[in-house]
Amino acid sequence: MRKNLLIIILLVTTIPLMGQEVSDDSHERQYTSWSILAGPNLSGCRFSLDATDNAPDRIAAAVGFDAGAAIGYHIASCWQLRLAVLANLERNRLYKDDEKTMLNSFGGDLLLQAGYTIPLGGVQMQLLCGPYTHFIIASNSSNHIIANPFSRTTAINPRTENPLFALGDLAAGVAFTLAFQPAKHWQIALDTRWGITDMLNIESHQLYVKPYKVALLSGWSF
Repeated sequence: MRKNLLIIILLVTTIPLMGQEVSDDSHERQYTSWSILAGPNLSGCRFSLDATDNAPDRIAAAVGFDAGAAIGYHIASCWQLRLAVLANLERNRLYKDDEKTMLNSFGGDLLLQAGYTIPLGGVQMQLLCGPYTHFIIASNSSNHIIANPFSRTTAINPRTENPLFALGDLAAGVAFTLAFQPAKHWQIALDTRWGITDMLNIESHQLYVKPYKVALLSGWSF
């Protein structure tokens, strides 16, 4: 009887310790996480179009919107690989001879980033960096100063029949993300996408249009 009682006491004291070991070890194992993201963006272009008669005098950034999902593959407790797919509305204001044209484009971004997590008390901070590509599905302009924007073929002004410069429908660059997770499932991220490729469909080293975008995204992870 005394022997059986000792066995029962040993089991009762050992089982919680075993459970604690499994729980601690789970933080070091590889796992996958999902998140849903959405928020406003501010998109613009670094550009030089001085040698093109029909080019705009200035391109200004305007507010759009990003929304999508991301999957993170956690290699270790601090390291992860993240793939994000974001649909977006991007808007730019083009000024030419005191006239303003609003360009609206609908497309998406594909981001592949490596990330490192830094615990800051009760908040987790993530630093992510990697390549991205941006593609445009459809676009429109507010007037006829720019005809058929974001097209690989040269556009024609329907009023004057003069050729217009053409913006490309595909770009690529580097994406930098600073994300905070103040709660278990909630996160907020400042995302910067810096385009490297030239979106201008004119072969000249003096002319370039390179995009950039800053987005403030909030999301829910599970």
